[in-house]
Amino acid sequence: MQNAAVMSMLSVSQEYAKAGTAEAALITGVGTLVAATRRWVHYTQLLGFGAWTFLFYLSLLRFDLVPSALAILGLIGILLQFTGVTSPALLGYSIVPQLAMPLAPVPIANGLWLIVKGFKKPHLPLPAEARVPVER
Repeated sequence: MQNAAVMSMLSVSQEYAKAGTAEAALITGVGTLVAATRRWVHYTQLLGFGAWTFLFYLSLLRFDLVPSALAILGLIGILLQFTGVTSPALLGYSIVPQLAMPLAPVPIANGLWLIVKGFKKPHLPLPAEARVPVER
């Protein structure tokens, strides 16, 4: 959806370049509308992304799949991004893009951790019938 809005902005700007002075005001209004549409689609996408990412890092923490520090950094990062960018934008306030920056290295760190170490193995007890008796 966001890509469609960006491509619409390109089409409007091409029409503006071809238009004469009489049509320029009309096309400028359409351009403003298309730009606003792109922004709203982007911020709505950030809302969905933020919710998904928060649940992802919460699951990593809850099920102890990665070190707690990595999962907690992810939760803090997405909360900062939501506080600095998504919420203010949806509420009509100016955004603070610097609050989104701490989230950037967290997925890289998690990805590297999983490539090198993999998921932690769950420590589930075996059912009684599956246990092999140990001779002493």
